[in-house]
Amino acid sequence: MSIGTLLVSMQRPRLLVLVDADEGEARVDAIVADVRGMLEVECEVVPSTMWFTQSFARCGTWESWVTDSVLGYDYNTRRIHFDGFVVCALGPVNRQIARLAIEKQRPVFHYTSLVGGEAALNQIRSDEQFALILQES
Repeated sequence: MSIGTLLVSMQRPRLLVLVDADEGEARVDAIVADVRGMLEVECEVVPSTMWFTQSFARCGTWESWVTDSVLGYDYNTRRIHFDGFVVCALGPVNRQIARLAIEKQRPVFHYTSLVGGEAALNQIRSDEQFALILQES
């Protein structure tokens, strides 16, 4: 199932794009642009670096931030923070977010840069599948 098919029934879905915290702003912008270009529906795409800046102080701990990123709701809109997750970097916190999202059966996709500048999004449906991605990296 494509990411667009999963998100088409949602009203302006929000995706958290899990990037490396040390990734340069230009690279993060390029990844976000790639992800937007692969979507079949209009989505709000938020890089995890921006989300961290906006929300970590409120959460206070890594564990709380991970949980809030996957399961938390916006106080004003009562909407869940993110409708899906795109894993671009496999750092420890990104892995925790992805694993919790998979466990809670939330849409999770793996972003892969391919040879020739192409990119792909593949859905991660299980923790076992995610473990294989981690082994390959």
